[in-house]
Amino acid sequence: MPIRCVCPGCGQKLKAKDKMAGRVVTCPACSGYVLVSRSAERVTVHFEDDVSAQETVGTISSTVLSRKLPDSGTNVRRLLTLRGALLVKEFSEIETILCERGNNIAVATIVVARLVGPNHAERTFGVTLQQMDESRAFVAHGFLDHDEVDDLINALGVINAMAAKLADNPRDHTEVTYVTRDGITIGLCKDCDTNGRRRTAFVQIEGQREPAFMLVERLEILWSALKEAREHLVDVEASFDDR
Repeated sequence: MPIRCVCPGCGQKLKAKDKMAGRVVTCPACSGYVLVSRSAERVTVHFEDDVSAQETVGTISSTVLSRKLPDSGTNVRRLLTLRGALLVKEFSEIETILCERGNNIAVATIVVARLVGPNHAERTFGVTLQQMDESRAFVAHGFLDHDEVDDLINALGVINAMAAKLADNPRDHTEVTYVTRDGITIGLCKDCDTNGRRRTAFVQIEGQREPAFMLVERLEILWSALKEAREHLVDVEASFDDR
């Protein structure tokens, strides 16, 4: 069945084939970017011509390019959705990445504890990416378990390296997307328009119709924020072990 989607820029209704799931397409009405849906792989690389991902990346070697998505869902979300449970949630803000139209992405660490007795709690540690609206209110959030943060850091390293290589690439359309267990899609797309080649990065949290678009250079800020979050989680986990 075709996938139906709507351009967030002009409202044009689009239909795409199933094989386009997880890809960014160009709206025929306004030339804006439309994310069809998330793919079944952690990293999807698509070119108009038949060129392998490894050839494009060049000397970069990463298992992220071929690794399949494990069982969906995160331990963080599992705990947060429990009913009849007493939960304690702790957040630590790390960084806010500026995006177009004020749809900024906030990165924070999260610790969720389910109290199961007077002296015992089940804890899980992770990172949350939260999307804001123009009033800086949070409108969507996705989660990464602690053991998944390294995968996303590695994937962003590949995407950043590819962004540099694609700056003067003659191909008409190129995209790279990474999908987390919790359905956060992070990617890069490059198209040719009447003014020349353009590159755009985006983050889309599952359930949001419109991605948060940002300058490609800001992917490096997101990469640095995730590295800082990972280091913070190591310290937090150690502090609980010492209690």
